[in-house]
Amino acid sequence: MKELIVAPMVDQSELAFRMLCRNYGAKLCYTPMLNSKVFLRSPTYRSKKLTTCKEDRPLMIQFCGNDPDILLEAGKLVEHQCDGIDLNLGCPQQIARKGFYGSFLLEEFDLLARIVKTMSTNLSVPVSCKIRLLPSLEKTIQLAKLLEANGCALLTVHGRTKEQNKRLVGSSDWNAIQKIKEAISIPVFANGGIGVREDVKRCMDATGVDGVMSSEAILENPGLCIPHEEMPSPTDIALTYLKYARLYPDTVKIVRSHLMKILYGVLEAHPEFRLRFMNHGHGDFIDIYENIIQELVSLHGPCNFPQCTTQQRLSGPWYDRHLKTNKQVYSECKDHPATVHSTERREEILQLREDRKSKRKASKHRHNERKKKMQVEHFSRTIQVTSESNSTVS
Repeated sequence: MKELIVAPMVDQSELAFRMLCRNYGAKLCYTPMLNSKVFLRSPTYRSKKLTTCKEDRPLMIQFCGNDPDILLEAGKLVEHQCDGIDLNLGCPQQIARKGFYGSFLLEEFDLLARIVKTMSTNLSVPVSCKIRLLPSLEKTIQLAKLLEANGCALLTVHGRTKEQNKRLVGSSDWNAIQKIKEAISIPVFANGGIGVREDVKRCMDATGVDGVMSSEAILENPGLCIPHEEMPSPTDIALTYLKYARLYPDTVKIVRSHLMKILYGVLEAHPEFRLRFMNHGHGDFIDIYENIIQELVSLHGPCNFPQCTTQQRLSGPWYDRHLKTNKQVYSECKDHPATVHSTERREEILQLREDRKSKRKASKHRHNERKKKMQVEHFSRTIQVTSESNSTVS
């Protein structure tokens, strides 16, 4: 089962994007994380957050939560719509801390044993778990064995701890994933450290896992498993995504978010089009976005960036945005023969970024000044009306 898997991503791995990835060869997809308690309580939440179709298979539906009975009941509602139920034990965000789920359950061995046992015993589909590393590899292996013993049929290991998040993300520990794979007998997926297509094979070779799960890299390149010579351009991928967005509608925020990632490299080269996307979000926004992309292609061609390493990209892939500043990446790649743009164009782009930052700062300052002025005027009018009213009464 050496396949590329589309990770569960909140507000990202929704139906239209899953179908796009399947179109480019992804064999298994996960839904976004669903809160089991809210899922049980709210029909509106269920209808908005979980959409699928008969072509959307095989499919794993992921839940978060800390109550075995609630997780079981949530799973019962969807077991006929999927090929497995996944338990989120990897979310490192503050909302997971507040809700006591995700990676904040990792050291609750007794509770996890009860949750997995309850679900695996009573559901008609397999139960899988997605974990992060604990500070101790030995303890992580102990956790993996405990999950397996209680009925976990498949384990996804994100090779980072919950503290490795956002700007502290660091590198994914593939060596730890390899050790976990060797310690258990159920299938293991590796997650983390996938930036470009070559990383998929490197991860497979380094870890010996049964599959590689991608999240941020596949958001920028949904065709991550397509051979280089067959890879469509980012603009073609974006247009294909919009076709699926028509079939399986979603909010303008989610659609635009996907386009910003798929076209990340293109919009770094042509930042004026980024503003066009940001300034349109009403009416038939899919038509508007299609027209913007087609205009971009007519002016600049298909914008088919070469498949290359992070250091060969103008600003690195979207995946690496946390790790380096624009100036650091520019310094690394400015003399590389594989770079797409001339030195003058790169300098122009960097200057445009700085100018946009300055304009946003100035605009915010003007807004705050106007707001203060309006508050003062309103206060003055209130005082005047009160004075006049008191005079009349007298």
